[in-house]
Amino acid sequence: HYLLTEMGCSIYTLDLTDSLAPMRMGRVDACPKLQPEQRGGAAIRISPDGKFLYCSNRSDSGGRIDWFSLEDPMHPQHVGTVSDGLFFSRDFALSRDGQYLVSAGQREETIILWKRNEQTGALAKLRTISDIPEPVCVLNWKETS
Repeated sequence: HYLLTEMGCSIYTLDLTDSLAPMRMGRVDACPKLQPEQRGGAAIRISPDGKFLYCSNRSDSGGRIDWFSLEDPMHPQHVGTVSDGLFFSRDFALSRDGQYLVSAGQREETIILWKRNEQTGALAKLRTISDIPEPVCVLNWKETS
C-alpha cells in the first residue's frame, strides 16, 4: 500500500498485513528537486498493470505528474516527470486498459488527456479541454457494450 502526503509530497510504503497496527516501511520523495514551498501532493494511483505509481503535485509554481517504477514494490524508483501546465492539479485517473491518463486542473478549469507508454510509464499530452468548471475529481467510468 502507498500513501502520498500533501505538504511534504512524500510517498510512504505501508505494510498493512496487521490491520490493527499498520507499519510504515519506507519513504520516497514524490517531488524530486522541488523546494518546500513548491510541494503539494494531490493524488496517487497505480497503473492497471502494477508496474508504475503516479503522483500529482499542485503548486502555485506549477503542477506536475511524477511516476515511479514498482519493479521493487517496497522501494519505488523515480522514473520521470511531466509538467502539466496546471497550477492546481487536483486529481487524475488512469483508463482501465492503462493506455491513457486524464488529469484535472481546478483553478484553470481544464482537463488534459495523456497517452501512456506502457513499457516506460512516460506520458505524452494528447489533448487539453478547457471550460470545465472547477474539476476536482476524476473517476473511471463503467464501460458499456
